[in-house]
Amino acid sequence: MVPSLKDQPGFRGFVALVNREVGKSLGYSAWETEQAMVASETNGNYQEQIAKLSAVLAGPPTREVYEPICRVIAPRWCPRKAMTQRKE
Repeated sequence: MVPSLKDQPGFRGFVALVNREVGKSLGYSAWETEQAMVASETNGNYQEQIAKLSAVLAGPPTREVYEPICRVIAPRWCPRKAMTQRKE
């Protein structure tokens, strides 16, 4: 899914989050413009990627659109590293 997103015009990033205790996940993508986001939804790529994930999804994903109003990221923050250092 992520490799195909990288090929989409206007793609800026993707984050996936999971709560293993309740069995839920959340993913969000960021786009340069609303037009780029809409194009990504209507060119067939989104539908193709969701079809690939259908075996692991509990049901069709819920889609919502939000406008970013604030962005704060620590200079050396690495999500993957932070997640792998979690104590069990």
